[in-house]
Amino acid sequence: VIPAGRTVVLDTATPALAGLTIEGTLVAAPDADIAITSNYVYVKGGRLQIGTASQPYLRNATITLTGSSTVDSAATPGFGNKVLAVMGGTLELHGRPVTRSWTKLN
Repeated sequence: VIPAGRTVVLDTATPALAGLTIEGTLVAAPDADIAITSNYVYVKGGRLQIGTASQPYLRNATITLTGSSTVDSAATPGFGNKVLAVMGGTLELHGRPVTRSWTKLN
């Protein structure tokens, strides 16, 4: 949990987490490749920021959801499994400019 009022700058890969709840702020360091591996990422009134509109993130950022596909998490009720959820918070993802406006999800 990143508590309200706290800002964490991520500049590496996280270990495998059971869950990540962001009530404060998690910001990707602009000069490092980052990775988040977690059963879920829940932005609960906080902020997850990887780049900004004026300064897109030009490194590699990977979010891998590893939760169960059949067991609901008590920490993310109503959102389902393996979820990147935002409730009352902000998710800001700005990367390299691309020529197409879609991507294939695996």
